Amino acid sequence: MYITPDILMDYLQSRWEVTRFGKNPPEMSLPLPTFFSKGQAINEGELLVARTSDLPNVVSHKCLFVCIGKRPVSLPYTWNGTVYYIENG
Repeated sequence: MYITPDILMDYLQSRWEVTRFGKNPPEMSLPLPTFFSKGQAINEGELLVARTSDLPNVVSHKCLFVCIGKRPVSLPYTWNGTVYYIENG
């Protein structure tokens, strides 16, 4: 099963308060998500679920992260990826 970033955003926003940070995700189909941890290799076209504290400093713009919590202030504006943040209060 594959989904597109805009369909994922619509789905998440129908249930939670979601903010997007970073570049617009590319038009692509995403596979089912995988859980990301620090030091893990990142492949283009992946949908990754991560802790905000585990976000890498450098990432391809051709992948999408979903995190629970607020965007950290320290995340640089030059970060090349896209993150959907599900606000948890």
